[in-house]
Amino acid sequence: KINQSYTIPLAGTYPIQIIANNPTPDGCAGLQQIAYNLQIFNPPVASFTFQHNGCATDSVSFFDATDGQGRAIIKYSWDFGDNTLSNLKNPKHKYSSAGTKTVRFSTITDVGCLSDTTITAIPIVDPPIAAFSLDNIKCEQSSITFTNASSFPGGTISQWNWNFGDNSSLMAANGDPVQHTYAAAGTYTASLEVQSNTGCKSYVTPVTFKVNSKPLASFDIPAVVCLPAGAQFTDKSTIADGTQANFAYAWDFGDNSSATNKNPYHVFNGTGPYQIKLTVTSNNGCIDDSSRALSAIYAQAKAKFDVSTEVCLGDTTRFTDLSDGLGNTITNWYWSFGDGGVGSTQNPIHVYQSPGTFTDTLYIKTDKG
Repeated sequence: KINQSYTIPLAGTYPIQIIANNPTPDGCAGLQQIAYNLQIFNPPVASFTFQHNGCATDSVSFFDATDGQGRAIIKYSWDFGDNTLSNLKNPKHKYSSAGTKTVRFSTITDVGCLSDTTITAIPIVDPPIAAFSLDNIKCEQSSITFTNASSFPGGTISQWNWNFGDNSSLMAANGDPVQHTYAAAGTYTASLEVQSNTGCKSYVTPVTFKVNSKPLASFDIPAVVCLPAGAQFTDKSTIADGTQANFAYAWDFGDNSSATNKNPYHVFNGTGPYQIKLTVTSNNGCIDDSSRALSAIYAQAKAKFDVSTEVCLGDTTRFTDLSDGLGNTITNWYWSFGDGGVGSTQNPIHVYQSPGTFTDTLYIKTDKG
């Protein structure tokens, strides 16, 4: 045994000679010469690369890039800086928290040469926070606005992935409000996931909400309106959830007048036509409207006639109709001669049976009623 250590500065093959004296029991010399080659290898140079979007929600992929200096690497030692280790060649690791992680890596070759430990700091940031709000009033068949409220203190959000919960989705390149219309009432869960310009994804944020039924506005109008009489309007609106008893009404009669009761009666000042509009609002704030044209409004016909003011008893009194239908055809005449007698022709005659002063009255009716 040589009680001395040697440092060989360069790799290579070095011939070694050893002369050993191993005397025999009878005192004879036992000199021996031993020769062999000593091989010196360079240690491996440990190195690695990694791929990562910088976010705590994504795993870091590590890739060995060690130079074995001509020898095979047989052992890998990873320290991820969060009290977890690995001996895989190319491991993946997901950090549970944000922060700068100090990763240490070393290797050993097949001849037992140990590399120096290479150290790399890897920054890990918290993911973006996906958040949004939506309209307080949510109705089927009506546009609902979804307003983004996401944030990412560690970077820039570049993608917004919306899922509306009805088998439809939207990938947006900006955080502007988006609109979506649900075809039917019901309970839906919409969600938002955002992603940074480095690929860092947020956790998915879901919001569950109810989309309410929309009313179906409908009403009846009168077939004919004869002035100065008014028009009776009858609400026929319905809603699928059966809450029509809670409707709020807004009528617009097309003549700068309105009403808020269910079945209004309205007197028009002219013959129109008028565009009648009914707006119905449910107890959940859902709105529908319906419009109809009311054109069957007719002016009141003007009854007028001529008769002699003095007639001898027993003579025939002739009545001459001078009425004006104001654009409509007069179809009926109703005469009252003041003595109990009546007539229904246009120009009747009448014989009074006693002397006196009588008041004659004429009522007419047109073809519009």
